[in-house]
Amino acid sequence: MGGSAARRAAHPLRATHGAMIDLYEEFRDLFRADGITFDEAIAEHASFELDGRSIPVIGLHALIKNKQASGRAQDLADVEALSR
Repeated sequence: MGGSAARRAAHPLRATHGAMIDLYEEFRDLFRADGITFDEAIAEHASFELDGRSIPVIGLHALIKNKQASGRAQDLADVEALSR
């Protein structure tokens, strides 16, 4: 299985009615973040458990890069705090 196919297979979510939802494909085209690509956002992702499901979140380096690129005052303050 290729790289992106392996990532897609690793992150399906079973909906309440039993259908499988491929979040990787669903959000790839919707994801728009300043300064980073979807692949960068998930490259170093972390996950947390919620109601028995693993929820992926953006990696720290990608989050900092995104916040720097946005240039908004709050995001730049967040970069400072995250970089400590």
